[in-house]
Amino acid sequence: EITQGDEEVIVAVIDSGVDINHPDLRDRIWTNPNEIENGVDTSGNGYVDDIHGWDFYNNNNSVFNAEDGDEHGTHVAGTIAATKNDIGIVGVAPNVKIMPLKFLGPNGGSLSDAIAAIEYASDMGATIANNSWGGGGYSQALKDAIENSGMLFIAAAGNESVNNDGGGWFAP
Repeated sequence: EITQGDEEVIVAVIDSGVDINHPDLRDRIWTNPNEIENGVDTSGNGYVDDIHGWDFYNNNNSVFNAEDGDEHGTHVAGTIAATKNDIGIVGVAPNVKIMPLKFLGPNGGSLSDAIAAIEYASDMGATIANNSWGGGGYSQALKDAIENSGMLFIAAAGNESVNNDGGGWFAP
C-alpha cells in the first residue's frame, strides 16, 4: 500500500540466469542505455553487447540458459518484480527494473565471478543487489566488493540451517 517500487530503481539479481522473455518479467528487465547489439562494446564498459546484463559464468551476454538450470534466478526476479497483470504472480516491487547478472551454472559458480557481477552492478547503476546464494568460507575480497559497491546488499540466510553469524563468505 505504501509503494510498488519505481522504474528508476535497478535491482541486480546476482544468481543463475533470468528469463528476460518470461511474460511476468519481460517488461521489468533493465536495458543498458549505452549499448547497441552490434558485436562491439558500444557502452565502453568492457562487455560486448551487454544489452540486459551479463553472464559471468559463460562470459557472454546470454543472461538465461535453460540447459544450465537457470530457474532459480528467474524465480528470484519474479519474487522481486513480476508484473502486476492477469497471469502468474505479482512481485513485491513490480515497478522496479531487474538487472540479470548470472554467475551460477550447473557446476556452481566462482568467487571471482560473483565479485565481477557485484562490480558490474555497481558500475552500471544498480542500487540494490539480491544475492540468493551461499557457499565457501569467509572472503575478504567479497566483503570489500560489497562494501565498495554502495548498494543495498540483500543476501540469502538460512538456506542450510546454520547460524549465519558464525562465518561464511560474508562474515568471518
